[in-house]
Amino acid sequence: MVALIMYLSYAIICQEVSLHENNRQIVSLKEDIASAEASLTQVQNLGAVSSSDAYIERMAREKLGLVLPDETVFVDVTGR
Repeated sequence: MVALIMYLSYAIICQEVSLHENNRQIVSLKEDIASAEASLTQVQNLGAVSSSDAYIERMAREKLGLVLPDETVFVDVTGR
């Protein structure tokens, strides 16, 4: 009878440890999901903004140095 009680106590303790570890993993995975959802929202917002003409024009000016055909370009030759 004592052996049965000891075995059941051991089994319950092992299950509690396992349950605690699983709950910790669930919390960690929920945090990962929240982070991934935030990243997805940022990417979706960037996708919506990047398709606008103003964004495309700004990137062409900043990254590629392009100008519109009717604009006058001034170049600083002093080297400053």
